[in-house]
Amino acid sequence: MKYLTLGVFCTVVGINCVFAHAVSICDIRQGIGVQPGDIVTVTGICTVPSERLGYAMAVITEDGGGPWCSIAIYDSEASLEIDYGQCVTLTGQINEYYGKYEIVLQSLDEVWDCGLQIPDPIRVPPPVNLESLEDSTVVLEGIEVLANPDEYGNIKVVDTYGTEWHMMRMIDPPPIGTQWCSMTGIIDFHFGEYKFRILDETSIDERPHTDCPWLGTACDPVTIRQFVGNPSLECFQAGDRFHYTVTWTNVCAARDAWLFIILDINGLYFFYPGFTPDLTLAAHSLPELASIWWDVFDFIYPGGAPGLECAFWAVALEPDTLNLISEISRVEFCLD
Repeated sequence: MKYLTLGVFCTVVGINCVFAHAVSICDIRQGIGVQPGDIVTVTGICTVPSERLGYAMAVITEDGGGPWCSIAIYDSEASLEIDYGQCVTLTGQINEYYGKYEIVLQSLDEVWDCGLQIPDPIRVPPPVNLESLEDSTVVLEGIEVLANPDEYGNIKVVDTYGTEWHMMRMIDPPPIGTQWCSMTGIIDFHFGEYKFRILDETSIDERPHTDCPWLGTACDPVTIRQFVGNPSLECFQAGDRFHYTVTWTNVCAARDAWLFIILDINGLYFFYPGFTPDLTLAAHSLPELASIWWDVFDFIYPGGAPGLECAFWAVALEPDTLNLISEISRVEFCLD
């Protein structure tokens, strides 16, 4: 009704009003129901922070990720501030800039710490559809450098599947024949060509091919990302949303594990899944080179428990030996 009322207002005063409509990033990238020039509102999770690209650009990805579901956000004022893993709702105009799809920012409607699963990097065995991977985070497995940098500093590498990739300029390019376990980055459309752009200094796993989980020659510990939806060092107040998620990432072959979560309330311990004082564990099969995500709690905190210092502990254990196969993860919060 508010759009109808606003439309009548625009007609009466004789101005041309353009209304944004909410669409999915996946539909924008495939041209389903929208086209360049349309004003849209989208929601996604930040997979390339604006700080990485000079506060003029960031990348957001549809919840769940996958091909066709990432897009660059461009801000001509270079004042865009979105951090990795944050959720964002924004409004802007779809633009195709020299063949690259982007949304030109008009308003950053909401940015919040959401706890959604950050999509795993996409593995790219052949056949590779580079257009579908534009702005997506991918992992290249079993890399070898094929050539010295060209006049623009770009280098050519080949992955374990035999696919050749043009990698955007590095400050310290490696010599021909250098081998790496993996590289993580985005597929960027740059000067009429799809290129691979690393995300940061941690994006290259320099382990040799003989010690590489992506090639099946090694097995990394399970990594755990816990999220409690409240700014750090502040307590939950009555009416606050309490959102707790856990992501378990297995950079290894598929394996079974005991996944262990403890809620610590002022030194009293309660165990997942029922969060009772009885010791319980959750048996789970971890997928190969991928993550699982648990949305454990999501409710409005009613208050009434002032001064409680709390924490969640999480760990993964090997079923037969009960040895640790992860670091021990802890996240603190308080209730007021």
